[in-house]
Amino acid sequence: MLQVRENVGRALTEDEESRLLHECGKSRARSLYAAIVLALNTCMRYSEIRMLRWYQVDMVKRTITVGKSKTEAGDGRVIPINRRVRTVLEFWAEMFPERKPQHFLFPAEKYGASANSFQPCVYAQDPPKPIGDWKEAWEGAKKRAGVQCRFHDLRHTGCTRMLERGVPFPGHKSGHSRGRRIQKNQATR
Repeated sequence: MLQVRENVGRALTEDEESRLLHECGKSRARSLYAAIVLALNTCMRYSEIRMLRWYQVDMVKRTITVGKSKTEAGDGRVIPINRRVRTVLEFWAEMFPERKPQHFLFPAEKYGASANSFQPCVYAQDPPKPIGDWKEAWEGAKKRAGVQCRFHDLRHTGCTRMLERGVPFPGHKSGHSRGRRIQKNQATR
């Protein structure tokens, strides 16, 4: 019989989270910081964040409606957004004054360095296409921060923090189909 690993996920410490966010904010992949804040505060999965479109974000109601998800419980769920997420999304939206509802929140774009100053710059932005991935930027930020984790551990962190604040089983927010997994997440810190 195959052994089942029960200790795969973990929640970041507050110090790890702080260091990681600091390094994400310095990344030339300008969307990395916003994506990480979303993951930590909404418990959304990587693909759910990557595939978000502007019409799924309602700043008036302060909600995000998830599109296609890994689980049935996750499809179409409405997630309330806190002040931190709202602030980040408002700032992020200012970078896209020509955005349309069907555009991706995190569009495909390329990064480079401009002129002799080698300042990071964005070019070849394509809002109707989602960002390919954050792999290189994510790995770099983790290395600089000295934090070993997976992107999915941000989801564990968010769920754990909600449970610690007394939110009863945040499965409706995270899209978990069962409470057992989320209880294990809290235990593996």
